[in-house]
Amino acid sequence: MSENQDQKIITCGVRWGSGNLSFAELLLEYGIAVLSQTNRAASLFDNIQKDDMVALKDGYKIIALSKPGEGIGTCRWKDIISRYISSDKTIQEELSDKYSFALDHVVSYLEVEEWRLMNPPIYYPSRQASVIIHQKDIIKECMNRFNSFSEEDKQQQQQAYEQQQQEQEEQQQHKKDIGKIKNRFSKKANKLRMVNVFYLLLFLSVTVTYLYFLIDLFSDISTLNISTPLDYLIKATLSITITTIVFWIAKFFNRRTHENVHLIEEYEHRSILWDTLELFQSTIDCPIHKKELRHKIVSALIENPTRWLSRNKADKVPTDIQTIIYPTSSPKPPNSEQ
Repeated sequence: MSENQDQKIITCGVRWGSGNLSFAELLLEYGIAVLSQTNRAASLFDNIQKDDMVALKDGYKIIALSKPGEGIGTCRWKDIISRYISSDKTIQEELSDKYSFALDHVVSYLEVEEWRLMNPPIYYPSRQASVIIHQKDIIKECMNRFNSFSEEDKQQQQQAYEQQQQEQEEQQQHKKDIGKIKNRFSKKANKLRMVNVFYLLLFLSVTVTYLYFLIDLFSDISTLNISTPLDYLIKATLSITITTIVFWIAKFFNRRTHENVHLIEEYEHRSILWDTLELFQSTIDCPIHKKELRHKIVSALIENPTRWLSRNKADKVPTDIQTIIYPTSSPKPPNSEQ
């Protein structure tokens, strides 16, 4: 392609500095370029010519080049995904969450002939995402790199793309597996909450029945039919026995509810650990510290949560006293064997 003044190179920016996951892979995979309508340069696609070129820009780097195709227009992200990717609403919502764009957000789109990956990328020091390139040295490098794209480069690009797809599939499967385990923790916590509600309702039922029994028993002294000391002893013994049983039930429900609260907090904590594991690791550069962090988190995840349930009624001791008796540096929980 000869270089002339009428030819333009229009950049299509992707998530410059926002911290969100770049949706460049979507554009590369499905052969489209997208400009947000909130971008003041959104009309750049309107007058694009066949001999012009589109540059896919990620930050300060031009990562791919292509010639414009036939399809062009303005619509919502939802319509683009439905047309080029999938009409499944679940997939659309997953992509929206993954790349942090609103499905109803209006964008300009342009089909391209074939993205040619620039490896290494072309450095283009412009903070603006979507512009017409005017620097002659950048234009010349883009033209040369685009025209010198060989069949070998195309094969390498295809191999890199297939490897990327495989890695993405493995990551997606990995995330699904993590999600399943995390959901089990959440379900276990919710189940324990329901058990506590059941304990509460059952205890209230027992209490109401017990109170009704006492009121009915002592409301009218004549109904006691106490004619001898033995009758009085029987009635008193019956009342004490039922009262003792009710107090035992109350103690049992209190104990189980207290333990379940500890377990709920433990399961919810593990669910959060699953969410933060990869985030924590990505913020640490030192391999040794990263390995140590992973070891600690995995150890916390696989540990039996019932190990930390007190069996010596230490939960009745005030928290500040427990801290003195069982310091945080202690390697064993309060109920472990010494």
